Amino acid sequence: MTSYDHILHAYVKAGVVDYASISRPAPRAALERFLKTVGSADLVAEGDAKAQNAAWINVFNALVIDSVVAGNDPAIPKFFKVDSYQVFGKDVTLDAVRKQALKEPRAVFALTPGAIGSPKLRSEVYVGAHLDAQLEDQARGFLGDPKRNQFTKPTAHLSPIFSWFGTPREVLVKYAPVAAKAWLPKAKVSYGSFDWHLNGKAP
Repeated sequence: MTSYDHILHAYVKAGVVDYASISRPAPRAALERFLKTVGSADLVAEGDAKAQNAAWINVFNALVIDSVVAGNDPAIPKFFKVDSYQVFGKDVTLDAVRKQALKEPRAVFALTPGAIGSPKLRSEVYVGAHLDAQLEDQARGFLGDPKRNQFTKPTAHLSPIFSWFGTPREVLVKYAPVAAKAWLPKAKVSYGSFDWHLNGKAP
């Protein structure tokens, strides 16, 4: 994980990804080494359930970075549903990796599909031992961002990702801004548009 962790620390600042720099030979090679290792790794060897959840999130985000650096566009459905990758010994699409990650509902706040409208990419890897704290931080940060979610009683105007991936209402209530918690359980909900512009400097 060290090589991927280094990439995040070096090239992701406040959620903005410097894809241009990652496309240079040394960082790109480091990313490819990480993904090659993941390709043949044993998921069970990653550790307990939380460690495995963290692994799926990391793999999804790393594959997105790699695909963007390769010149692919996340705004095109093929990006997630057609192109396949070797992950934990199986050929899978990004959509399949995301579904595995979303077995932990809070992962919706951590999966970053290369777009401004998505949750911000952290400048560190997800780690099983710290996963709860990391996901809670992501959840509160994303739900508290008025550019992506607005809570104006009696309606919650939310990011469409919660509709796409069926995020349970109780998860949203738990991490919503304090002022909205009392009325959010029975609130009307509307979903806005998603900003597919790239979340960083293009390669």
